[in-house]
Amino acid sequence: MQTITLQIEDIDWRALEDEIVNPEEWINGFVSDRARRHKDRLVAKEQQTLIDDPTAETIPATVEGILESYFGHVGYQTRAEQVAAESEASEEP
Repeated sequence: MQTITLQIEDIDWRALEDEIVNPEEWINGFVSDRARRHKDRLVAKEQQTLIDDPTAETIPATVEGILESYFGHVGYQTRAEQVAAESEASEEP
């Protein structure tokens, strides 16, 4: 499990407290929902990739297994790695 420390200006925190009952819980919920929605897209994408792959003999039976299959692709890059590679490519003459 990852732990993230978030620094918020006092005035920003007060503004959040004015609108939201529990800002920390809301932030955690926002991040969890964002991750869940993206995982749903990745699972659908990887399932279709595996279905379309004539060499694939099985498809993982769990969300975690399907995500591990996706992240395990040869050449897989995180978004940060993709952006860095694109930046390097645009700098080349």
